[in-house]
Amino acid sequence: MRTKKKICDMNACLIDRQNLPDLLAKQEIKAQADEDYLISPSTVAVYDFQMCPLLGRYRTIAYDAESGWILLEKKTCRRLVHQLRKQEPAHELTIKKQLCQQLGMSDQYVQSFGSHAYFSFFIIRHKPLDLVALHQMKLFECAGNRGLFLTLDRRYCFGLDMPKQSGRGQQILQDCITHNAAFLQLAAARAASWGCRLKPVKRKSLLNDPAYVRESRLEEIKALGAQQILAAAEDHYLNYCSEEFLKEFSAWNWNKQDMRQLLNYCSKSFNEIK
Repeated sequence: MRTKKKICDMNACLIDRQNLPDLLAKQEIKAQADEDYLISPSTVAVYDFQMCPLLGRYRTIAYDAESGWILLEKKTCRRLVHQLRKQEPAHELTIKKQLCQQLGMSDQYVQSFGSHAYFSFFIIRHKPLDLVALHQMKLFECAGNRGLFLTLDRRYCFGLDMPKQSGRGQQILQDCITHNAAFLQLAAARAASWGCRLKPVKRKSLLNDPAYVRESRLEEIKALGAQQILAAAEDHYLNYCSEEFLKEFSAWNWNKQDMRQLLNYCSKSFNEIK
């Protein structure tokens, strides 16, 4: 019987937190500094060295399918993720959080976009925070307390530390790929309601590998219906905005006259734009 070849036995360059300093020092990988770098679909992997800077200087190193290896002196991986999230409309983030609640998971392990997603075995508050782009990975396997990801071109194998609990890393990965599939399913339903169709993702990767998708959870999401999930997400967003408004003005010593002036101002503004 033919056995499946392991990633560690393939002719791919192994990259992990431990050997990156030596690879850079020996110039076995060549990197350029770019403080303006942002995570994009061409990002493959990012390692955070804020606790012990690379070459005594750089906090982050990223590998990009188009730009190659990138060094960042000031930005951490967590900062890059925050910048990525800022590019999204606030209501989109709320929808993703709503999906997380439906799936019973944390949204901090994955940044889902349907056609692409960025994954970490630890939440974004963790230091150091390393991540891989699931849409850039072909295969995954566990090797002790480390997860190995083989790139689509089989050039690199990226190793990430996993939680020490047995099976926890595999579970997190499956949950995150399911979350992205649920977001894509919801996006397709929204597009259909507008009379449109999403462009199918043709490139096969871990992100659309059915072996990592919890189909039963997807069926639960589908049964709820897109409108119900979107309505619940909108309610949460409105509640959040209301709470933030109250927090903002609770420190003010408001009286009836102040409230009356505010209402008059709002009424006047409404009449001006009607």
